[in-house]
This record gives sequence, structure tokens and C-alpha cells, in this order.
Amino acid sequence: MKNRHQKKAKSVPRPDVPPDSLANWLDYIESLHPENIELGLGRVNNVFLRLTAKPGATTVITIAGTNGKGSTVSFLEKILLSAGYTVGAYTSPHLINFNERIRINHKNATDDALIRAFEKVEQARGHDTTLTYFEFTTLAAFVLFFDNEKETDLDVVLLEVGMGGRLDATNILDPDISIITTVDIDHVDWLGADRESIAREKAGIMRQQVPVVYGDLNMPKAIKDLADKMQCPVYACESEYTYSHHDTGWHWAGGGKTRSGLPYPVLQGEHQLKNAATGLMALALLHLKLPVSQQAIKSGLLAANIPGRFQVLNDHPQIIFDVAHNQQAIQQLADTVKKHKKPGRTLAVVGMLADKDIKQSLSPMQEIVDEWLLADLTGENPARGLTALSLMAILSKMVKEKSLSAHDSPLSAYLVALEKVQSDDRIIVFGSFLTVGGILTEIQKMPGMETNA
Repeated sequence: MKNRHQKKAKSVPRPDVPPDSLANWLDYIESLHPENIELGLGRVNNVFLRLTAKPGATTVITIAGTNGKGSTVSFLEKILLSAGYTVGAYTSPHLINFNERIRINHKNATDDALIRAFEKVEQARGHDTTLTYFEFTTLAAFVLFFDNEKETDLDVVLLEVGMGGRLDATNILDPDISIITTVDIDHVDWLGADRESIAREKAGIMRQQVPVVYGDLNMPKAIKDLADKMQCPVYACESEYTYSHHDTGWHWAGGGKTRSGLPYPVLQGEHQLKNAATGLMALALLHLKLPVSQQAIKSGLLAANIPGRFQVLNDHPQIIFDVAHNQQAIQQLADTVKKHKKPGRTLAVVGMLADKDIKQSLSPMQEIVDEWLLADLTGENPARGLTALSLMAILSKMVKEKSLSAHDSPLSAYLVALEKVQSDDRIIVFGSFLTVGGILTEIQKMPGMETNA
């Protein structure tokens, strides 16, 4: 794992004139720390203690995991809103606008609200503490959720862990329920090279005697061991709670409760049903504090939707956007694609970051894709981006009889795919939030571009 103290942080002077726009604030925040990532709670906790943003009576649910965090947040958010609660949600990364990261009652934070929150964090930071981009913006979310200037507390705040858990900035708050959605190999430079090491980091969101929900099969031993040590009741998928398919919908059971005849979520894929079931287990554990009706659950399941999660933009040709970017997520993407057969060819637009195991990650798609259009991400994230030629060098050994081409950006690769695609074909865009978000941003600017090059 990386040495988290390899560079000594230097204080960045405050600007003589405060940034006057959200974009300028984000540029300034990004300049404050010499590292994009520096896991640890000391600096961020010190600044948090200087703020007047404390959770009070708000229920906090912290969600960690390799994949499925954002979807689980969405299910919980929409169910709780349908039940009449006030809900804050903090997620990352964003696809198009930074404002997506912080929501109150499913409304993105406004530029003005974010700027006011940034100003409060900057004042509390002082001259002696540097914060990473994620730390600074996490504290801004806490200001918007918990600042004592608000008339009433939010009922619930949902916190999606950025990376790992133990040393992630979100972990300075004590949750009422901890959720670990899945554990798989990702971010190995920071979290460890094997599943048990990664699980140990994610298990760091647990608190003494606070229940933890594990949303997948084959729970790592590291989670069970820490839960035993901390006397945390564990509720694992297919053990303490189950879900099953039925002709009239799907059925959930756990914690002595059952939910029958539930509608299938708008979010597609078996993994999304598992994420929904995980959210229902967390709500069952909170039923005395936050009771939800069957109707609220049904409404929330149908309302939960997130851009970039098997997002189908067009049917003929079929165009799918999915932020899958590691082996587990890409396997889930492949499984879902196989259930939506198309008679024509499949073209893949792919851009990835260099910290992924590219061969293992892309292997689930190698039999599905007929033509690969590979995008350079170095322009989007020079420190972590992978070149299209590097992707091509790896894939050429895996798919020797398939067509491969290199492109200087996700958008340019997508435009070429649009020129080649026929009505019965399919385009799948995946590999990174940057790949999907970069193209969706352009589509938003030019409606109709998704099917017209």
C-alpha cells in the first residue's frame, strides 16, 4: 500500500479575494493539498470539531463497499422520502455536476449553498491545516446537513464512503447503522492487494455494538472477526435476510419481517435487486425509529434511479451507459447485458484509470464485445488516467480476432461508434465515471447527440 505520508503537506495561503463562483472554489479546494488522496482522519476531524455542524438527532447510515454503494443510497433515499422523512445524501464521484454529490430531499445543493458551506469550512480550516478535495467537500456536506443555523434537523443522512472506510473522511461520524455492500479487488495501492485486506479497511466504519449489514455472499473473515470483537450484530445477505423471485414480484424476508409482492426496481440487474434487499434490511433494523410502510417501499423501489447504472439511452440502436470500472462491476454489467440479447454487433467505448487490473476487469466482456473503441483518459485525470494505446496493448492479447481502435477522448470514441452502429447493434460505454460522465456531459449540451453523430 502507498505510504500515506510520503509528501509533507504544505499550507496553501488563502486567496486575497475569496473565490466568486463554484467552479473557482472547486479549483481552489483542489489546490490545497499536494496529494489527490491522503487517507486519514486526523486533519479532517480537527477541522470538523471547529465547525458548528453536528448530527444532533439525525439518524446516520454509512455505506461502504467496492460496488453498489450509490445504488443502495438511492434505494434508501427514495423509500425514506416516500415515507415522509427529510433525507440528506452524500455520494461520490459525480457524473456531470459537482452539485450531484450533496442532496437534500433529492434536490442537488445549489451553487450558492455550496459556496456558503465552503466558506465555513475554509474559516474553520485556518492556516495550519491542509485538506484534500474529498475531505474539504465532505465537511461542506456536513455543514449543509447539520449546521445549527437550520430550523430543524434532517431525519436521516446517508453517507457513501469515498474509498475504503476506516480512514475515509466520512468515518468521522458515528453511524446508527453500517452497511458494507460488497468487497472485491479495487484501489489496491491504497486498500491492499487481497480481499481480506480490503475488507478490513471497509469494516472500519463499524462502531461498538452498532448493527452492520453485509450485502453480498461469502462475507470476508476480516468483517466477521472485527464484528465479533466490537460486538456488532451482523446481518448478511442469504443468511440473516433473503430475497427471492416470484410471479407477482419479489419477496424479501429478514429480522423477523417479510415483504411480499414488491415491484422490481427500475435499476436493472440481479445485483440491483441485492442492493435493494440490503437497503430493506437496514430499514428493518431501524423500524422503531424510522418506520416505513409497504407502500413507501414500493414507491421508493420504482423511483430509485441513477444515471450511469445500466442507463439505456436508446433502443434502436441500443445505447447503454454504465460506470462499471472493476472486475466485479464489469462482471455484473456482462451478466445484465446477456439477459438483453440483440441480434446485431456490440461496440464498446471504454476508458479506464491506470490503477485497475485491466485484464481481469475486462475479461467478462471479451466474448460479448465485437469491436472495442478505446479512449484516452490522461486528459481527464493525468495522475491516474490510462492511455488508449496502453488499453489496446492489453486487449490485443485477449481478443486477437476483434477490432480495436484508439481515440484521444471518450467523446471522440463515442462519435466514431455512432458512425458505425446499425439499428440492430448495441453500444456499451463503460470503464470509468470519467468515461461515462464525459460523454453524458456532451450529450446534455446537445440533445439528440446520443444517436446522431
